[in-house]
Amino acid sequence: MKETPRLLAIPIKSIPPEGLRLEGAVTAAELEIPEDDRQACPEPFRFELLVTEVSGGVLAQGRLSGTMRCRCDRCLLYYTQNCSDISVCHDYPPPLGETVDLTDDVRDDILLAFPQRLLCSPECRGLCPECGQNLNVRECSCARGDDGESVWSALDALRLPDGAGGKPAGVARPAGRTPRRRSGDK
Repeated sequence: MKETPRLLAIPIKSIPPEGLRLEGAVTAAELEIPEDDRQACPEPFRFELLVTEVSGGVLAQGRLSGTMRCRCDRCLLYYTQNCSDISVCHDYPPPLGETVDLTDDVRDDILLAFPQRLLCSPECRGLCPECGQNLNVRECSCARGDDGESVWSALDALRLPDGAGGKPAGVARPAGRTPRRRSGDK
């Protein structure tokens, strides 16, 4: 299997004293950024980088920008997330060999800019857990806790010992072992 050429591999000898300006676009596929039904990058990411030699190493700095197509974690609708002005700053120490490859670091910068929780808006109300109605569009008519009962009410109803000398029901101590007394225990 033939290895794909590294997109942002720069021969160190080609970097002039004033630095090398790189501008262009790179797709998610070229950077091997995984895409699924939750998030995808339909358009290439734009980059503007300045690569300079410093103290025998290489410094790459600049900006990335692009858009993502995301699926909201609450309401499951698709929306566009703007990822603009992603800062890039990487220092590659000597010895580097003949080339410096920015590809993996640029991919990591883009992945770190992706939101971990995909929300179409901070106010998204999501879907009704009973009927599946998108509560951003309209209210539903099912009784889903409008009586003040929480989805955690079953756990709230559990009665556990207060920890004062007791143990939770159904939990046995290993045979032959007794709890140690701590100083201050009576």
